[in-house]
Order: sequence, then C-alpha cells, then structure tokens
Amino acid sequence: EDEKYWASAEMFRTTGQQKFHDRFVALFQSGLASYYSLGWAEVGGYGTLAYLLTDHAHVDQGIAEQLYAGFLSQAKEYAAQTKRDGYRISLELSQYIWGSLMVMLNQAMHLIMAHRFTQDASYLDAALDHFHYLLGRNPLNQSYVTGFGSKPVMHPHHRPSVADKVHDPVPGLVSGGPNKNLQDNAARAALQGQPAARCFIDHNDSYSTNEITIYWNSPAVFVAACFN
Repeated sequence: EDEKYWASAEMFRTTGQQKFHDRFVALFQSGLASYYSLGWAEVGGYGTLAYLLTDHAHVDQGIAEQLYAGFLSQAKEYAAQTKRDGYRISLELSQYIWGSLMVMLNQAMHLIMAHRFTQDASYLDAALDHFHYLLGRNPLNQSYVTGFGSKPVMHPHHRPSVADKVHDPVPGLVSGGPNKNLQDNAARAALQGQPAARCFIDHNDSYSTNEITIYWNSPAVFVAACFN
C-alpha cells in the first residue's frame, strides 16, 4: 500500500490527473504503517514528499497540512535526539541494526527536507552532524565510505571489490555500519560485549555490518549533494 501511495503521488505530481489524486487520497485515508518512512521496506515518506512538493493549487489543503505537520513533528524528534546524542546523530539504541547507516542517512535526508520547507537552520545543522558521523566523527573514528578519510572502509562485503585484484575497494561506497545484533560469524567472533555503536568490523565476511547496498548509498548521495 505504501508503494501505491508513493506511485499515485508521483503520478499526480507529474500529470495532474484527478484519477491519481483520487487514488492517493483513498490510500492516505485507509492508513499506512508510516507516512514518513524513507527506508527500503516502507516507502510512504517518498509519497508524502511528492505530495508536499506538488503545486499547492492542485492538492487537498487539509491533507497537505496534516502531512506537513506530521513531517515536521518527526523532524523535530530527530533534531532533539541529535542534541541528546554524544556523537550528535538521531539514532536511538534500537536503531543500531543491519543497515544502521541507512536509517541514519534517511533521517538526515528528512532533516534536510524539513530545512527546505521551513528555512530553519537548526535542521540543516543536525543533518550536517549526521554527515560528520558518516565520515569519521564516531566512536571508531571510522570513515564508513570507501576511499574517503584517514580511516576508510577497506574490506567491504562487496564482491566486485574483493574479486578485482585491486588492493583498495571500489571508492565512494557506503558500508552498512554498526549492528548490535551481530548477525554474521565475523561480527560474532570479534564484537561480543561491544556497545552498539562499536558493533562494526571492517571485514569482507561481515555482511551484517559491512555490506554495500544501493539503499544506503542513495541517501548518502542525497546528503552529500546537499553539503557539496
């Protein structure tokens, strides 16, 4: 349903056709698990953004105002958690999971869009803190991007980088990041008893902490582009 919600919002934004708006409204009213998720399993947030970025002369003002308020409420929660966190990111303890950097970068993307809507610089500052964390301001002093920083990821779970007979991995790829659940043998062997934010190992075999996927590289590109 969240995928249909996103698709109908994009089609309405692109074509202006009433049938797509009617479909969007029906899906909105039926209820989603999340109207603001920017992950890979739940994509409702992309539909919400598409609707909020549509010419307001053609949207349902009541729905737009409700989505806008909810989007900003979520952004305020992320910004508040960023201020509380010692490394100034919005991850809660429960979010140090497989692909924790995807979660973090999606939340940074949310903060960037909150700044776009409001021009409140505090949202942009919080998003920049997330980018700092990605590139090395974290408990491991680890740049989680191959080819960047003084301590970049060197041994990602990325078959092309392993198989190409080049010492360095393909540059510019974001690792999955710390995962407190230790879901592979390499992580279990090396990281027992570590705090959640230190549950990362730069090892080819650690697919649950050091995997490369498109859906945590894509928000990294969005965030990097914002600050380029």
